[in-house]
Amino acid sequence: MSAPTTGPAPLAQERRAAGPPDTTAAPPETAWRPLYLSAGLAAMVAVILIALAVGVFLLWPPPTSVEAWFTLFQSNRLLGLLDLDLVMVVSAALLIPLYLALYVALRRVSQSFALLALALGLIGSTLMFAVNPAFTMSGLSDGYAAATTAAQRASYLAAGQAALTNWTGTAFDVAYLFAGLAALGFSVLMLRSELFTRSAAYAGIALGALSLVPATAGTVGVWVSLISLVPTVIWLTLTAQQLIQHGISLGLGGEGFVIARPRGRRRLFA
Repeated sequence: MSAPTTGPAPLAQERRAAGPPDTTAAPPETAWRPLYLSAGLAAMVAVILIALAVGVFLLWPPPTSVEAWFTLFQSNRLLGLLDLDLVMVVSAALLIPLYLALYVALRRVSQSFALLALALGLIGSTLMFAVNPAFTMSGLSDGYAAATTAAQRASYLAAGQAALTNWTGTAFDVAYLFAGLAALGFSVLMLRSELFTRSAAYAGIALGALSLVPATAGTVGVWVSLISLVPTVIWLTLTAQQLIQHGISLGLGGEGFVIARPRGRRRLFA
């Protein structure tokens, strides 16, 4: 009588019965560590660039006519680019990893709302790239300087006016609004998350509310946009700090950085 068979055969049968491994499982939280760290650093750089943009605006106010813009570009091309919000365009690019990191961090609170905020933020950044006329005006200024007839100079002036009009038109307003709504959406979710402080959440909510008034809405819009820079800097700084802390904690083998929350409070999207 033969002895009972032992060895890997039963184990292989169990594996076949269990089926193929699940490849749809979510990656561990530590897999997002590089994104959290890079997003936090990008947000801090964006804060520095915002301060630079405000300084340029106050020290060298932008020209008020197309011909004055062309003159500025011919005398100081870098200042012309800065006056046309090139720094803010770079800041919009730096916000993309921030939006992605916030979606990953807040998707457990509400995946649908986090995804909506991510979409608004990405569309807002894309529109900001598309409408900014900095390099367009730089090229037009070269053509204007090289023009030899009044008709040629008039055509360059008309093209410059069209570029500036598009810069302050509907696309810019939509980009401005969508960026504010993205901050508002993420910040509302922050109120329920253990990764972010309520101070960061309330600063983002204030930013989103102020962004409902477009910067192109005359004198009121300009003043509101300047005031909105205060909650913008606070939101970016606190959010960056907490993302970096979370990423560092994950790298040290912990479960991530969390904020202690009082128990028993009513939560959003519960």
